[in-house]
Amino acid sequence: MGRMAGNRLAGLRVERLAELPVDLRGRHPRVVEGSDGLWRIPGDPIQLLLTCLAGRP
Repeated sequence: MGRMAGNRLAGLRVERLAELPVDLRGRHPRVVEGSDGLWRIPGDPIQLLLTCLAGRP
């Protein structure tokens, strides 16, 4: 959350924050690519991707 706090100090307001159990690249040997082109750890719902939408207040 350190970077999120930095964004708030920069004048941005966090509007939405989401965690997803997928990744855009195969960064770890345990991940497998799904038919949708996203990478997942089979049987493990660990959050691999964090998305943030921020805007000016």
